[in-house]
Amino acid sequence: GGLEGIGFDLAGGAGRLTPPLAGQPPIPVNAAILRGRVEGGFERIVIDAASVDFSDGAEIIAPGSREHRLPIRSAAVQGSYGAVQDRLAVDFIKLDLGGPKIDVTGQVDGVRATPRITGSGVLADVPISGAPRYWPTGWGDNPRSWVTAHMADGMFRRAEATFDLAGNGAGGFVLNKIDGTMVIENTTVDYLAPMPKARKVSGTARFDKFHFDIDIAEGEVEGLKTSQGKIIFTDLDKKDQHTTIDLLIDGPFS
Repeated sequence: GGLEGIGFDLAGGAGRLTPPLAGQPPIPVNAAILRGRVEGGFERIVIDAASVDFSDGAEIIAPGSREHRLPIRSAAVQGSYGAVQDRLAVDFIKLDLGGPKIDVTGQVDGVRATPRITGSGVLADVPISGAPRYWPTGWGDNPRSWVTAHMADGMFRRAEATFDLAGNGAGGFVLNKIDGTMVIENTTVDYLAPMPKARKVSGTARFDKFHFDIDIAEGEVEGLKTSQGKIIFTDLDKKDQHTTIDLLIDGPFS
């Protein structure tokens, strides 16, 4: 009979790691482990556990971005690669960005040809002031630009998104689609200058490449409380954008 499989269990110390994506520079690491197995004459490679502890100041380039660098402290990966399908199945990627954390699952088709990445991810505990740092350029530039220009203070307690990126034939990626939601807490929204800003806003935001909507659960406008409301921004990809505002204000009328 033939060889059915080979297991491997590797560990390394300080050095440099080059991620298996085009355009990624080597990243300094403190330690790394890799454990898994090869099956069926290299027809399938299984990564049971891979983890990396990165050196201080380490950064990784977000795929599909315009060289947007994210800080990174540690990474853990589990998945498998099938040579016949030329598909990398990602059970999970967990990234610690030095406070905020990302959990991603998905797959990469056409690894050896023109890759396509589809999946979903969750980003937790991001200060809204940190959006320019942790929201990569190229990942929904229109809603990203709106958030960085019109929101301040507070937290993105949890952001979830599904995404679809395709290889551009030159080693990079193009974002075809992104849809997501954000749980926001205690933020300030400058929704239509020179109108008064909505402050202490908490609720849920929904976005794609062209829209950004906020369902407000609570907030204040000029000291008056709002217990519910909706702000809808459309045509974010155009010069002239449209805004629909519906706020329920609790307070005396004078």
